[in-house]
Amino acid sequence: MGLCYSPDPLRSRVRNPVVSAPRRNILVVDDDPAVRQVTSEMLEPPNCLFQVVSSGEEALAACNRQRFDAALLDLAMPDMSGGQLYSALREQHYNLPVIIMTGLNTTSADELLKDGTPTWLLGKLFSVAELRAIMAKALPV
Repeated sequence: MGLCYSPDPLRSRVRNPVVSAPRRNILVVDDDPAVRQVTSEMLEPPNCLFQVVSSGEEALAACNRQRFDAALLDLAMPDMSGGQLYSALREQHYNLPVIIMTGLNTTSADELLKDGTPTWLLGKLFSVAELRAIMAKALPV
């Protein structure tokens, strides 16, 4: 009598697991606590982990402790400006996608965009759609 193969009935009911988008580690740098909170809430929290800091010094320390997939930074901050932070990030983490948020005249930020690194400019007050569109460019799936 020959052996007959019968598949496990439980295994045949298991479907392929749903593959979800990778979780992204995002650094948000702004001296205004309301902007930090609203910016992190505007993005998809299930797919993003946020580290929010209030200064350039804190941002550099965070970047030395862990790897980020993108950074959103305010251009006008006390002590270390967003431009100074941007320069420091470019020296230490050249390929880190950076989104510069500013409520100032964008001509001061335009110079930062000329170095050929992955950088985007986002004018404050921005919408959820604008922020998500730029994040999609900065972090393609």
